Amino acid sequence: MPRAWYAFTNVAADPLLASSYKRVTLSPSCLNGPTICAINAEFFGAQPEVGSAPFSPLSKNIQEYIVNGLVNLVPEPDVPEAAKKYVYLKSSIF
Repeated sequence: MPRAWYAFTNVAADPLLASSYKRVTLSPSCLNGPTICAINAEFFGAQPEVGSAPFSPLSKNIQEYIVNGLVNLVPEPDVPEAAKKYVYLKSSIF
């Protein structure tokens, strides 16, 4: 499945809900921290428009990576064999 980057839009929002994210065109420059920065989620059909939310509900894998990232404060998946990270975090709420 094709994937796209989605920025987390509101620190008060539920990070497990697709509606908490908006499509962006650039890869995130954030990496580690206590707050979700962005997710790399699957999309279906044509390339999603900038500002659109990812497919809802988020996949179980992405949800697990989000929870693990918030606990570990590092990009997920945090395993040596995972070259690609799907959840990035940031150090500030801004």
